[in-house]
Amino acid sequence: MAKSSNSNKGFQFAIITLVSFLLFLVFQLLAANNSISVDIYSNVSSFLIILIITTSILGFTFSIKGLKDPRSFKKAFGIIINSILCVLVVATVVSKLLGF
Repeated sequence: MAKSSNSNKGFQFAIITLVSFLLFLVFQLLAANNSISVDIYSNVSSFLIILIITTSILGFTFSIKGLKDPRSFKKAFGIIINSILCVLVVATVVSKLLGF
């Protein structure tokens, strides 16, 4: 069985994070149009936010560990997407802590 490289793991986490983020946006639109109840929206969005935060941090970690892996599309995609999403998570946390 082949061992998965760190850049492949980073790519997988980037895909999971992007899909979770898109699902969050869909649920937000459904809640804005009153297509789903507030209880369903709050439960699902809470789960998705925790999943997004966790996978973006894990993906960023694996992408950084995979910097020494050979160049590939998966490596570049994982580094770019995980970096952007990790910066967004950190910016959100900092803005909430500062009260913006």
